Amino acid sequence: ISWNGYKGTGNKKFDEACCACGGGTNNGAGFVSPTYDHSDYIFTEEDKESARRKAKKKIAVGEEWVDSYGYSCRVYKAMNFCNSDGTVGDGWDSRAWGAITGYRNAGRNCFDACEVCGWNGV
Repeated sequence: ISWNGYKGTGNKKFDEACCACGGGTNNGAGFVSPTYDHSDYIFTEEDKESARRKAKKKIAVGEEWVDSYGYSCRVYKAMNFCNSDGTVGDGWDSRAWGAITGYRNAGRNCFDACEVCGWNGV
Protein backbone atom coordinates (compact mmCIF):
# COMPACT_ATOMS: atom_id res chain seq x y z
CA ILE A 1 0.00 0.00 0.00
CA SER A 2 1.35 3.40 -0.87
CA TRP A 3 -0.19 6.69 0.15
CA ASN A 4 2.21 8.80 -1.92
CA GLY A 5 -0.20 9.24 -4.82
CA TYR A 6 -3.37 9.42 -2.74
CA LYS A 7 -5.34 12.63 -3.18
CA GLY A 8 -8.30 13.36 -0.94
CA THR A 9 -10.47 16.35 -0.11
CA GLY A 10 -9.48 19.43 -2.07
CA ASN A 11 -7.13 17.26 -4.16
CA LYS A 12 -4.55 17.40 -1.35
CA LYS A 13 -2.04 14.64 -0.63
CA PHE A 14 -2.37 12.98 2.77
CA ASP A 15 0.51 14.94 4.30
CA GLU A 16 -0.98 18.22 3.11
CA ALA A 17 -4.40 17.51 4.62
CA CYS A 18 -3.54 15.46 7.72
CA CYS A 19 -3.30 17.52 10.93
CA ALA A 20 -1.37 14.72 12.64
CA CYS A 21 1.16 14.80 9.79
CA GLY A 22 1.74 18.55 10.06
CA GLY A 23 -0.73 19.53 7.35
CA GLY A 24 -4.30 20.74 7.51
CA THR A 25 -5.41 24.31 7.92
CA ASN A 26 -3.31 24.99 11.02
CA ASN A 27 -0.25 22.81 10.31
CA GLY A 28 -1.12 20.38 13.08
CA ALA A 29 -1.29 22.97 15.86
CA GLY A 30 -3.63 21.81 18.59
CA PHE A 31 -3.90 18.28 17.21
CA VAL A 32 -4.82 15.77 19.88
CA SER A 33 -4.02 12.16 19.11
CA PRO A 34 -7.16 10.00 19.15
CA THR A 35 -7.65 7.63 22.07
CA TYR A 36 -6.75 4.04 21.31
CA ASP A 37 -7.87 1.72 24.08
CA HIS A 38 -7.68 -1.66 22.39
CA SER A 39 -5.52 -4.69 23.14
CA ASP A 40 -3.54 -6.04 20.21
CA TYR A 41 -1.38 -9.09 19.68
CA ILE A 42 2.15 -8.75 21.03
CA PHE A 43 4.99 -10.47 19.16
CA THR A 44 6.70 -13.33 20.99
CA GLU A 45 10.15 -14.89 20.74
CA GLU A 46 8.49 -17.80 18.90
CA ASP A 47 7.18 -15.35 16.28
CA LYS A 48 10.68 -13.96 15.83
CA GLU A 49 12.19 -17.41 15.29
CA SER A 50 9.46 -18.36 12.83
CA ALA A 51 9.96 -15.14 10.86
CA ARG A 52 13.72 -15.66 10.77
CA ARG A 53 13.32 -19.16 9.32
CA LYS A 54 10.96 -17.85 6.63
CA ALA A 55 12.99 -14.69 5.88
CA LYS A 56 9.90 -12.58 6.56
CA LYS A 57 9.47 -9.13 8.05
CA LYS A 58 11.45 -8.50 11.20
CA ILE A 59 9.61 -9.09 14.43
CA ALA A 60 10.14 -6.91 17.50
CA VAL A 61 9.50 -9.15 20.50
CA GLY A 62 7.22 -7.42 23.00
CA GLU A 63 5.90 -4.95 20.41
CA GLU A 64 2.40 -4.78 18.94
CA TRP A 65 1.62 -6.64 15.71
CA VAL A 66 2.23 -4.98 12.34
CA ASP A 67 1.32 -6.42 8.97
CA SER A 68 3.71 -7.35 6.17
CA TYR A 69 3.98 -3.67 5.18
CA GLY A 70 4.52 -2.44 8.73
CA TYR A 71 1.00 -1.10 9.32
CA SER A 72 -0.27 -1.47 12.88
CA CYS A 73 -3.76 -2.12 14.22
CA ARG A 74 -3.98 1.63 14.92
CA VAL A 75 -3.63 2.26 11.19
CA TYR A 76 -6.27 -0.37 10.43
CA LYS A 77 -8.63 1.49 12.78
CA ALA A 78 -7.77 5.00 11.58
CA MET A 79 -8.14 4.07 7.92
CA ASN A 80 -11.27 1.94 8.51
CA PHE A 81 -9.61 -1.10 6.94
CA CYS A 82 -11.58 -3.47 9.18
CA ASN A 83 -14.60 -3.59 11.47
CA SER A 84 -14.81 -4.84 15.04
CA ASP A 85 -17.19 -7.60 13.91
CA GLY A 86 -14.35 -9.23 11.94
CA THR A 87 -15.31 -7.96 8.51
CA VAL A 88 -13.46 -5.83 5.95
CA GLY A 89 -14.04 -2.10 6.42
CA ASP A 90 -15.04 0.51 3.86
CA GLY A 91 -11.49 1.90 3.80
CA TRP A 92 -9.97 -1.28 2.37
CA ASP A 93 -9.64 -1.25 -1.43
CA SER A 94 -9.67 -4.94 -2.37
CA ARG A 95 -9.39 -4.17 -6.07
CA ALA A 96 -6.15 -2.24 -5.59
CA TRP A 97 -4.61 -4.12 -2.66
CA GLY A 98 -6.05 -7.63 -2.89
CA ALA A 99 -7.38 -9.64 0.03
CA ILE A 100 -6.88 -8.06 3.44
CA THR A 101 -5.99 -11.50 4.83
CA GLY A 102 -2.90 -11.54 2.60
CA TYR A 103 -1.27 -8.83 4.72
CA ARG A 104 0.14 -11.18 7.34
CA ASN A 105 3.01 -11.22 9.76
CA ALA A 106 3.97 -13.96 12.20
CA GLY A 107 1.21 -16.10 10.69
CA ARG A 108 -1.46 -13.54 11.64
CA ASN A 109 -3.56 -11.11 9.70
CA CYS A 110 -5.48 -8.18 11.20
CA PHE A 111 -8.40 -10.42 12.18
CA ASP A 112 -6.00 -12.61 14.18
CA ALA A 113 -4.13 -9.72 15.82
CA CYS A 114 -6.25 -6.57 16.20
CA GLU A 115 -9.06 -6.12 18.67
CA VAL A 116 -10.44 -3.36 16.41
CA CYS A 117 -10.80 -6.01 13.69
CA GLY A 118 -12.57 -8.53 15.88
CA TRP A 119 -9.64 -10.42 17.48
CA ASN A 120 -10.63 -11.52 20.99
CA GLY A 121 -7.18 -11.89 22.49
CA VAL A 122 -6.87 -15.64 22.10
